[in-house]
Amino acid sequence: MFDDVVNDLEDQGLVEVSEGALVVWLEGTKARDGESRQPLLVRKSDGGYMYATTDLAALTQRLRPKSAEGEGAARLLYVTDAGQAGHFQQVFEVGRRAGLVPKEGAKLEHVAFGLVQGEDGKKFATRSGETAKLKDLLDEACKIAKQGMLDRAQEAEKGGIDEAAIEEAAKVVGIGAVK
Repeated sequence: MFDDVVNDLEDQGLVEVSEGALVVWLEGTKARDGESRQPLLVRKSDGGYMYATTDLAALTQRLRPKSAEGEGAARLLYVTDAGQAGHFQQVFEVGRRAGLVPKEGAKLEHVAFGLVQGEDGKKFATRSGETAKLKDLLDEACKIAKQGMLDRAQEAEKGGIDEAAIEEAAKVVGIGAVK
């Protein structure tokens, strides 16, 4: 499937060779140096594929009609940390330019939820496979929020705690903290 995506990009004249790698130059964006155009790397010089290629292949499969052995999706949501926003903006741009995204009906959205950090305060690395599930993060945040509220309520009132109100507030605070 990756070869098909790259071949399709080449057939459309969207791909150029840059330092032995295959890239699609993004329109209207500058690289970090502020001078040169920004590339989206789709195949490394050693023939390896990038996350962008994987995402373009997945996008193709998900949006392709069921009659063409696709999934026929009308909307794709990518839920990742905010640090991936630029990556998905680039992938969506190339997908649209290449005609992988139907002009009408299909929506591509990146839903950023912030940065997930481990107990050591460092960003989770998904490549290591040691990330937590979002549900587990939300449950833990709610648990911590609830305990903090209970502690404060007991200090302030020395009892008389409305457990249901604290439970509801803990959900709001805990989930809000993760966002």
